[in-house]
Amino acid sequence: MTAFQKAEALAGRRYDRDKLLAMVDEVTTHFRMPNSFERSKMRAVCRYLADALDRCSGSTLQQRWNDFEKRFWPISGSLESIVAAAPIGLGVYAF
Repeated sequence: MTAFQKAEALAGRRYDRDKLLAMVDEVTTHFRMPNSFERSKMRAVCRYLADALDRCSGSTLQQRWNDFEKRFWPISGSLESIVAAAPIGLGVYAF
């Protein structure tokens, strides 16, 4: 099973923040990035998303994503809404 297939399989499983972030680390090793700093910024943004998902309802990752889309995504339809949804936004955007 490829890393991308494992990532897809997470959707129907019980939500586990640590497994999600470990999968992000594994999958992003396959992305073309100009440097390791860019990869670390992407991982930081994923941690903000995980912070928001931690606060969503649902037992599976897919259920929490659906709740996230209803509760936070319509706010501005942007990454800023993810950061705003995180318990500690810090006002830092990892772009």
